[in-house]
Amino acid sequence: MATSPMHGHSDYYGGPAQEGSSYSMDSSKNSTIANEKKARKAVEEDAARLQNRVQTLQKEEQKAQKRLEETRSKAHEILELRAQNEQRQLEREQRHQQMQEQLAAQRQDFGSAKEKSFKRKVKVEKQSYLAKMTSAEQTKEERVENEQRLAEYKLTRRLSALEKKDAVKKSMMQSQRKLDSYRMQKIQATHADYEHRLQEEVNARLLKEQELEQL
Repeated sequence: MATSPMHGHSDYYGGPAQEGSSYSMDSSKNSTIANEKKARKAVEEDAARLQNRVQTLQKEEQKAQKRLEETRSKAHEILELRAQNEQRQLEREQRHQQMQEQLAAQRQDFGSAKEKSFKRKVKVEKQSYLAKMTSAEQTKEERVENEQRLAEYKLTRRLSALEKKDAVKKSMMQSQRKLDSYRMQKIQATHADYEHRLQEEVNARLLKEQELEQL
């Protein structure tokens, strides 16, 4: 009979103490969940910023590729112009060769007197023709050649500058991609470690609650 009050006194104080412990664990659990949400939000924001950076780098690379293609197209036009000039020069040489062949054939048909007269006439005509051709064609050819050389020089410098610029930009972009990839891997690893530790803590708290409930 003497032990009955003590037993009643223990039941009276045991109930509230256990309820206080449960409330403390619930509060800690809610705080852990809130921290987890913040961590997840931070990871998502980092991933979004990284994705925007990758898209910006891709756009810059596309612009550089477009400028290089335009320069190559201009180079193709200059090469075509050079080919046309060479073709015209070849045609002039062929016409001159044909004229020489015709003169040789005609010389065989004329006598010596007529041949001398014909030679003089041909010589005059040839000189006149060559003078006109030389004056006009030489001026035109010199202008075209000068323009072509200037265009080729500018193109060469532009191509060289673009290639150097693109090489530097590609190197920087590759370095940035590697850095971004390393940061993403680090974020993912940190997140995974945090998830693992959080799960272990939750499991430990659940186990402790079960042990307390069994008491």
